[in-house]
Amino acid sequence: MFCGFPNKTLPLAGAMALLLSGCSMTDKNQPPPPAPEPVAAPTPPPPSYVIKDVNFDFDKATLKPMASQVLDGVASELQQQPGVPYEVGGHTDSIGSTRYNQDLSERRAGTVRDYLVGRGVSGSQLSTRGYGESMPVASNKTAEGRAENRRVEIRPVK
Repeated sequence: MFCGFPNKTLPLAGAMALLLSGCSMTDKNQPPPPAPEPVAAPTPPPPSYVIKDVNFDFDKATLKPMASQVLDGVASELQQQPGVPYEVGGHTDSIGSTRYNQDLSERRAGTVRDYLVGRGVSGSQLSTRGYGESMPVASNKTAEGRAENRRVEIRPVK
């Protein structure tokens, strides 16, 4: 008996295991595995345009004079994204019948689309939709809120 073990093979096997555990079974001259391919960052979605300074007078679908400067900037941005379809959405306040407001919102969207096409944006890139009074961004109880609701938004089509 050796240190409480019945034979010498157990301590010898343990010593060999300790010695060999530091040895590697791989070739030290083998090149490291190739680095993983870099993953491209996802392309950010195209921007939406809630056009703050393009509001309409009550019961009108004509652009105000200050709208041209804002829409010229939007046209420039859209021309840089020729393959991205956008929806021009028209909105109204709640005064008037639902049917009338629907028609008015469609005319407002068409007015903005026509302006953008006149500034070089492809007509095939733009669709229009009227939302009537269904999506207010402000209270329709005040004149200021109603003015904010008479607007157009331009959003990418998903």
